[in-house]
Amino acid sequence: MGFLFDNPIAGLITQGAGVGMSVAAARQQAEADSLARQWNAAMAGQQAQLLRAQAENSRQRGELEAGMRRQEADKLRGSQRAAYAAGGVDANWGSAAAVQADTMAWGEYEAQKEIYNYGMEAWQSEQNARLQEFEARRQLAGAGSPALSMAATAVTGLTGMFNTYSTWKR
Repeated sequence: MGFLFDNPIAGLITQGAGVGMSVAAARQQAEADSLARQWNAAMAGQQAQLLRAQAENSRQRGELEAGMRRQEADKLRGSQRAAYAAGGVDANWGSAAAVQADTMAWGEYEAQKEIYNYGMEAWQSEQNARLQEFEARRQLAGAGSPALSMAATAVTGLTGMFNTYSTWKR
């Protein structure tokens, strides 16, 4: 047949070269995977920072909206007092005072509702930030050394070479 097909040593040399190339490819793939995981971790970390900023922004908007609801209630109470005064009613007693108290209570309820709603939005952003931080840690934990991948490939290839040699020796 020929030298390469009849000579088991040539076959072992060829297998050895194949193992070496497989180990080199395994190293290159492991390094690429590690770099990709590091990149993904960095992006997840940046996303977490953005989500935390978004949460803070939501809380601030909630406070701003709450202040606006309180101002609306106070403005309405001022209109009520003016109307009572124009009608000759003392705004500090009786039903007039109760109506004004209800108006202010309604304003505070609306303010608290805004704080709650924007607070829930902030909470959701915080939860998403935590998930992104977890993803960053998970990515970094998986970004291991290429040595393990190379060793596994080498052991598999050398086992195949040993099996070929064992078959030839029989």
